[in-house]
Amino acid sequence: MSLLRDAPIAPALGASGVPGQPAATRSRGIPALTGIRGIAAVWVFLTHYQAVLAAWLHDPRILENSFLYNGFRGVDLFFVLSGFILMYVHAEDFRQFNESAVKRFYILRFFRVYPLNLVVLLALTPIYFWAPELVTWFRMDNGIPIPYHSSDFSEFGFLQSLFLAQTWTFLKPGEWNGPAWSLSAEVFGYALFPLLAYFFVWRKSAATCIASAFVSLVILMLLLIRFHHTSDSPTGTFGLVRMIFGFIAGMAMARCYQLTRESTGLGNPLALASLALIALTLTFPWANMFIVFGFAGLIFALAFQRGPINAALASRPSMFLGQISFSLYMVHYVPLKISVWLAQTVFAESGLPTRIFWVTALVGICHALAVLTFRCVELPMQRYARAYLERSRDAVVAGPVPAQTT
Repeated sequence: MSLLRDAPIAPALGASGVPGQPAATRSRGIPALTGIRGIAAVWVFLTHYQAVLAAWLHDPRILENSFLYNGFRGVDLFFVLSGFILMYVHAEDFRQFNESAVKRFYILRFFRVYPLNLVVLLALTPIYFWAPELVTWFRMDNGIPIPYHSSDFSEFGFLQSLFLAQTWTFLKPGEWNGPAWSLSAEVFGYALFPLLAYFFVWRKSAATCIASAFVSLVILMLLLIRFHHTSDSPTGTFGLVRMIFGFIAGMAMARCYQLTRESTGLGNPLALASLALIALTLTFPWANMFIVFGFAGLIFALAFQRGPINAALASRPSMFLGQISFSLYMVHYVPLKISVWLAQTVFAESGLPTRIFWVTALVGICHALAVLTFRCVELPMQRYARAYLERSRDAVVAGPVPAQTT
C-alpha cells in the first residue's frame, strides 16, 4: 500500500504547514482524521499479515478471510484522505496562483514522503547483495515464477523505486518495497494538486462538489469493472488510476466541507451511515469495490468532529497509530515477507509454541520499526522542512543586504 499512503506535515492537521501564513487562513485540527489514517495502515498491515498467519500456523483457510484480504482497500482510503487533507489544509494557498505557494507545497510534500522512502530502500540493499536465495524466493510463488515479480530486487527496479516512478510507465522492472508504489502514485497527485485546488477552491456550491466526488468514484468503479480489478489490488499503472480518482473525490469532499462546516448536525448521522455502508460492502464480495463511497462519506463526516465514532478515532491510541501510520505502512512489508520465507524454510518443522511466538513477536517488531523510523526519519525531516521554509521566508522578508558605503 501507501499510505500510503498521505497527511500534512503537521499531525492532525494542526497548521497549514506554511510558515508565515496568516493565522486566519490556517485550518483547525481534525484529530479523527489522524486516527483513521492509523486504522487504514493497520488494515493494510493485516492484509499482508494474513499470509504470515497462514504460513506459520499451517492453516491455508486463513487466506479465505474476507476482512483480512480486503485490507488492501485501506490504500484507497489513504488516497481519498490525502486529497481531503491537502485540500483542507492548502486550499487558500492556491486561490490565486503564485510561484512561492507552489514551491512551498512541493517542498513540504518532498520532505513528507521521500526521505523515508529512501531510508527504507537503502536498508533493503543487503538483501540484494547478501541473500540471493531470498531474492529468488521473492520472485516465486510455491516454486513457480510470478511474471509481475520476476524482476523483484533488480537494478532497474531499484532505480525506479529510487525515483518513485513505479506507476508512471507500463514497464515492470520489479519491486523492492511493495507499498512504495502508492507513493509513486501520490507524487503524480501532488504534481496536479495546485491546478486541482485552484479549480475546487472557486466552487461555491456544495452540491457541485458532492457531484464531482460522486462522478469521480463512479468512473473509478467503471474502470475497475472494465479492467477486471474489482476484487484485487492493482499496483502498477492502474494504481495511478486508483489514486487520481480517489484523490479528486477527497478534494471535492473537502471543499464541500468548507462550504457546509456550520452544519454540525451532519457529522454523527453521516458517520454512522458511512460505517454501516462500509460494513455492508464487506459482507458481499460483489460489493467490496463500493467501499470507497463509504470511505468518502466517513472522512467527510469526521471533519465535523461529532459523535462516538469521531471520539474513538480521536482517542490517544488511534492518534498514536495515526502518527506512526506512514512509517508502519512503509516498513512492515518486507519483514512480513521474510517471515513467510522463514516459516517455509528455516522453521518449517518447528513446533506450535515456536510458531505462535514468532507470529506474535512479528507484530512487535513491525511496531518497533515504525516507531523508530517515525522518530528518527519522519519527525526530523518534518522539522527540517519547516526550518528551511522559515529561513527562506525570512530571507525574502529581509531582502538584499545594502552595499556598504564609505
